[in-house]
Amino acid sequence: MSERKHELILASLAFALLGVMIICAAFDVPDLFAASKQQTEEETFSFSNERALAVEEESTTPANSENGGKVNLNTAAFEELTGLNEIGEERAKAIIEYRETYGRFLTAEEITNVYGIGESIYESIADRITAE
Repeated sequence: MSERKHELILASLAFALLGVMIICAAFDVPDLFAASKQQTEEETFSFSNERALAVEEESTTPANSENGGKVNLNTAAFEELTGLNEIGEERAKAIIEYRETYGRFLTAEEITNVYGIGESIYESIADRITAE
C-alpha cells in the first residue's frame, strides 16, 4: 500500500474513535474503568482506616508515671488533651489532626504550630505536657 493510503486509514480510525467517544459522552455510557477506580478508592479507604486505627491505638495510652504524669502529645487521647487548661474540644481535635498530618511532635513547644495554640497557651500548659 502507498503511504497515502496508510495516512487515510489512520485518519479514519482516529475519527471513528473520536465518534465513539462523543457518542459515549452524549448517551452517558458508564465509565469502562469504573471498577478499577472503585477498587483504587477502596484500597485508599482501607489504608486510611488502617492509619486511623494505628493512631487511635497510639492515642489511647494514658498519662503515666513514666513521663511524670505529663500528657504526652504523641500518644494522648482526646480526653487527656481536653483535660489540659485552655485545651477544649476544638483544640484537642486540632492537636490530634496535626499529629496525624505531620507525625510525632519532636518537642512540646511544637504545639504552638497547631492552629489556635499560641505562646500564651503553651506557657500555661508547658509543665503538664511532653513530647516523648
